[in-house]
Amino acid sequence: MGRHRTIELRQDWSLKLDPAAYRVFSAGQLDDPVQAAELDEFIATCSDGMVLFDVGAHFGVFSLATIHYGGSNARALAVEPSTSACRVLNNQAKLNGIADQITVVRAAAGNSSGWINMLATGVIADGYLVPADGNRPAADLTRVRSVTVDELVRETSLHPTHLKVDVEGQEAAVLRGAHELLSSNATPLVFIELHNDIVRERGDDPSESLNLLQSYGYGDLSIAGRQVSQKDLLIEPLVRAVVRKRP
Repeated sequence: MGRHRTIELRQDWSLKLDPAAYRVFSAGQLDDPVQAAELDEFIATCSDGMVLFDVGAHFGVFSLATIHYGGSNARALAVEPSTSACRVLNNQAKLNGIADQITVVRAAAGNSSGWINMLATGVIADGYLVPADGNRPAADLTRVRSVTVDELVRETSLHPTHLKVDVEGQEAAVLRGAHELLSSNATPLVFIELHNDIVRERGDDPSESLNLLQSYGYGDLSIAGRQVSQKDLLIEPLVRAVVRKRP
């Protein structure tokens, strides 16, 4: 209905927001020092003409930052399974006059193409979707297209300089589906949220994502600009890390 709210995310960045996103952006990027530091580190790497693959984009703060700090030649491909989150992100791109620079793909990124069942969760219901286990009634499930990062590279002919992954414990699957990209001579900077406890609760090994990145030639690990070891990244329930290819 044309309504929006404006937030000053950084001193040089005011953003018009869909009302549904205001509380999430304020709580995450202003009130939470860990998330704020993650965004600041991302902003510090932004440059003219950059291309972001925003996997698990939700309301798209990283995609929006890409266009603001990357200029008129920057592009963002936002991959998000939630219909409502895609609607909000598309609305925010329009409100800020950058809809031609952000492409929103309603899908869940993983290690294969096809279709998967997902479950709405979180404080805003279908604003967040996670893979469903096998014990859910059909009425609770949302059928979503599954894509790989490599497939998206081929489909769009975009070559990301930055890859952000925030997929609630499905990090390893996304990285397996980015094998061609991350093994190539291209060296996208990887921003990844490692949901270690979620992965452990599922009975899987949280080190798998880091081992995959290492096999692709990535080994320079940092949190908020501080160099860390793989062991450091596996201690906490959730960590937000930046991973670069080894020289």
